Amino acid sequence: PLFLYTHPRDPHPPYEPLPPYDTRFRPEPAWSHYEKTKALYDGEIAYNDAEIPNLLDRLEQEGIASNALMAFVSDHGEEFFEHGSWEHGQTLYEEQLAVPLIMTFPGGVHAGSRVERPARITDLMATIADVVGTAAPEGTGAESLLPLLTDGHGASYSPPFYSHLDLASS
Repeated sequence: PLFLYTHPRDPHPPYEPLPPYDTRFRPEPAWSHYEKTKALYDGEIAYNDAEIPNLLDRLEQEGIASNALMAFVSDHGEEFFEHGSWEHGQTLYEEQLAVPLIMTFPGGVHAGSRVERPARITDLMATIADVVGTAAPEGTGAESLLPLLTDGHGASYSPPFYSHLDLASS
């Protein structure tokens, strides 16, 4: 068994993408600080998007990819004044809370499946445990996401969804 966890630091402030992504979304001279910053943010996303195939190619070369459970997920989104705030950690709007989750399963099981229902990132650990045939640690409250793929519309997956932000302690 192999467990590989990689957490690219970007995109996170300060937005300083590597060349050529630092100029890929080249801001016009008249653009505002906001527009220039968003262009650099987009450059960091593009850099990460370009690097993922390198990782996948390496896993393929090593003979690991076809028998791998892979999950690609973001920790949070960013807000660029859509609701009057900047970056993250100041509000609980969709821009910060809704993040992508893309999974591949060993042997291509569930390939092409798409789930429209919301899921919790905290349930990723229980899902991985479920796939490898072990139990998630007690007390986490995490639930496997597999019912979203295996029992119709995920009727047995119904955890509470809530978000909390305590600006007083920041």
